[in-house]
Amino acid sequence: MQNEKGWLSRCLVFGFGLLLALSVQALPLVSNVVGAQRAGTKLVDITYDLTDADHATLSVTIRISEDAGATWDVPCTSLTGNGIGTEVTPGKGKSIVWDAGADWNGQWSDQMLVEVTATIGGGGGDGGDDGDDDDDGDDDDPPPADTRRVPVRGPVRGTGRHKLPSVRS
Repeated sequence: MQNEKGWLSRCLVFGFGLLLALSVQALPLVSNVVGAQRAGTKLVDITYDLTDADHATLSVTIRISEDAGATWDVPCTSLTGNGIGTEVTPGKGKSIVWDAGADWNGQWSDQMLVEVTATIGGGGGDGGDDGDDDDDGDDDDPPPADTRRVPVRGPVRGTGRHKLPSVRS
């Protein structure tokens, strides 16, 4: 009887350990986020590196703040490039182009931040933020653990944020 209990205990411990090992995965990492407004245009170029050893594709979104991160309500839906959407492959030099003139025309700020977030699994939409994440009327929810925020320099968030010194659209 004691041998049966010992065998059962070892099987349960082994099974739990195997389940734990299989469920542990590294989060995606966004790093080296850089953004700047293209001279003479209303386009903002954003580049970053994306690392994930466990997944072939990730979902990447961005949010933009005009007040140094106090709120994240700048619309950013006019996005193109190989670094935005639900099927982004990990790699260096991922690129996003934001058409600030289409989404935020006639505006200016020298407190701009861009936040690039990579998540496991597909998401909905085009990768941009329409200004409200959870229908509670604000857009100041904290970023997920795999988000990097970096200031972007120049006229207009591992995971990352970057300060944009000023963006004029």
